[in-house]
Amino acid sequence: MIWRFLVPSIPMILLAKPASARWNHQDANSLNRVTGLGVEYYNDILSYRDVFFDEKTWEQSQVGFRSSAGSLNKKEFLFRQHIHLRSSNHDAWRLAYVSQRDEEPRQVRDNSALELSYGDEANSWRLGLMGDGHSEKSFADLGMRLHYAPHEDSRWQLIGWSVDTFYNEKKLQGADYRTTHPWSWEFSGLQRWGRSTLRLRLEQDQPVDWYRVSKDQHYGYRYKTSELQWSYEGSEGQTFYVKFDEEKEREALTALSTDEGEAYQDTRHIAEIGQSIQRRSESFQYAVWGLMSETQRQRSDAEAAVDQSMTRQESAFLANWSRPFWDQKYTQFWGFTLNQVKLDEEKREQSTEVKINWGPEIVLGPSGRLRVITTWDIDQLVDDFPFDKQGFHPWGGGYASFFIVF
Repeated sequence: MIWRFLVPSIPMILLAKPASARWNHQDANSLNRVTGLGVEYYNDILSYRDVFFDEKTWEQSQVGFRSSAGSLNKKEFLFRQHIHLRSSNHDAWRLAYVSQRDEEPRQVRDNSALELSYGDEANSWRLGLMGDGHSEKSFADLGMRLHYAPHEDSRWQLIGWSVDTFYNEKKLQGADYRTTHPWSWEFSGLQRWGRSTLRLRLEQDQPVDWYRVSKDQHYGYRYKTSELQWSYEGSEGQTFYVKFDEEKEREALTALSTDEGEAYQDTRHIAEIGQSIQRRSESFQYAVWGLMSETQRQRSDAEAAVDQSMTRQESAFLANWSRPFWDQKYTQFWGFTLNQVKLDEEKREQSTEVKINWGPEIVLGPSGRLRVITTWDIDQLVDDFPFDKQGFHPWGGGYASFFIVF
């Protein structure tokens, strides 16, 4: 049966998704795209991500906005937009707002939350009530956050969301129903020992089984992810880090009347080890990155059922470097990403992808910056040489990002 992919499994150690990225009812309109991504997909994703010290600055800010768009191919972008607003850290009552949208061909994550919290002056504990609205009352989410920090080197947090809290009472389509109420849970923590820091995050969306009688559809969804990261603050602005990631996702969409449809089970394992260095206004980062993924896909129609198994293995070396130029008003950014890809989808493919990034970063005020980066496809240049058939086409896309914090 197509639903055999939707049986709950044992939680595992995973990583790297937006915090509290709970299920959205709009995701039920179609399945995520887990196949047909091509050999350059993760090379582009890696070359477009923010540098290490941008992430640290973002986490420590009270108010921030960042947005970026990177070209993945002739028709698609990688698009990200994050906003967070937090009131004073010295008040017992605090107000916060977070909005996160991460959109790529593989999946879309779009969540926001408004939180009112109360805690003691030392911020050793804090209890927050959260909400996320929608034009249809049935799709409003309610959540709660418990934060515990016995001292500044130890912080722990538990978040629980009741997704579509008032669905049964407020749904517009009376014939539609769900067999279980969806919940989303997240547990995260940070612990420091001297110069070492350990970060942990576990997240799970409870099973969703949605019978959309009005559309003749049965939709099912399961999702688990977590993050484990260790870092060490060395001398002279150096940081060493190791990260591990695993993500499990199951999704199915079938017709109620015929049981025709599609389902998949996707598992990704990611590991990364690297070092970042910052000296005054100059920064450098390099890392070794690896991915192993497996996808089980099943499609059925009136004539036949098709099972398909796909695997993907990648290893990469990436580095970036930035330093001021032109009277310290601008920064030039250099990036290098090399991927070795083995893909077994409808056919077996093996490829080496090499890209170089370069572009200026323009400083805007005391805490803003605009980065416009060009991408040069080195492996394509090598394949096309001596350019008598394909011509000279070094351009491989690019991306732009805007970042401001207060």
